[in-house]
Amino acid sequence: MDKKEGKEKEISEEVIPKRKTKEIYVILAFMAGLVILFLISVSIFNSLKIFDYEGLTFTKERFGEIPVFHYYYYINNPITGNVIAKYNLYLRNDPRENDVPIEGEIEFLSPQEYHYISVNGTGLEQCPQSSLAIGTLSAFLTNNQLSVKGASPESEIAEKEVVPYITCENTKDRVVILIQSGNETKIERIGKRCHVISVSNCEILEAIEKFEVQSILDARKRAGI
Repeated sequence: MDKKEGKEKEISEEVIPKRKTKEIYVILAFMAGLVILFLISVSIFNSLKIFDYEGLTFTKERFGEIPVFHYYYYINNPITGNVIAKYNLYLRNDPRENDVPIEGEIEFLSPQEYHYISVNGTGLEQCPQSSLAIGTLSAFLTNNQLSVKGASPESEIAEKEVVPYITCENTKDRVVILIQSGNETKIERIGKRCHVISVSNCEILEAIEKFEVQSILDARKRAGI
């Protein structure tokens, strides 16, 4: 082997490791790019699942096969101020798209006072979500440490079902939530302590969920949050 061939061989032996090193760097850079792209995609995907509504942070989740909108908050003891429970609110309807109109502030009494859910079933019995919606409202109030009683605004039904006969007119010293069929789905406060939830086209779950969310917003407003 002459000197020229030997020199070419040395150059070749030097170039090959450099090429391999460069290829490794390229592969590592590509893999790092994929990881960064994956993390960005996950971040964007998660951000699409989280949104704010009137200062409340909701997360899109799934309850089995059912898509839900989740918000939680802590309940404090009104006397000591200590946290006594965590409440998880799950909605079937996106609160940003729930346009049920509402008039008047929603306000409850102390936990020791009864809150009546008075239901006029006429026109609501055929609605598939009636039982779910009313049960959800009852659980919402109870889990927020409020005392709840079922009632009817129809005297004959109240007597037959052995429940209190409660209307906005005959009960002024307690909070009354009157649920009834109407020409328009809406929520309105009548007098000092009566909240009427009128339901049209079986939009009872939308109305109940609007009531729950608005009651939280009104409570936060009173607390200066």
